Amino acid sequence: MAELTLVCTNCSNFNTIDYDIGDDIPLCQSCGHRLLPAHPVEGDQALLSLLHQQPQLILLNFWGAWSGPCRDLSPIFNDYSDRYRGRIIFVRMNSEEQQVLANQLNVKSFPTLILFQGERELQRLTGFINGHELDVLLEKHVSI
Repeated sequence: MAELTLVCTNCSNFNTIDYDIGDDIPLCQSCGHRLLPAHPVEGDQALLSLLHQQPQLILLNFWGAWSGPCRDLSPIFNDYSDRYRGRIIFVRMNSEEQQVLANQLNVKSFPTLILFQGERELQRLTGFINGHELDVLLEKHVSI
């Protein structure tokens, strides 16, 4: 078993747990929320700052409600969130609500996917991304 310190995306509490891929999904010791959600979480700058403090990879999706490619990517992003549960935290950021963060991260078009390890950006993809392209991105950094 691996000891992980994970932040709860619901209450922002840090939890130290013993976890191996395939175990039951651990729950937050404070609020009971799933620590490794099977769906993308809606995020903001405060949540991203907390997530940067844990060892999980973070895949950040900046999207716009008005963008056709963003709407097309949404079901793929949701599917991969479940597929990579326990390995990667999938976070969606509404570009209109998170303009300051989008500017800080130099996001110029949508969708933009940014893969982080801690605060370090590992890779970035912009525009519509199909499942194969997402596989290529993620397989470089984690095995299924």
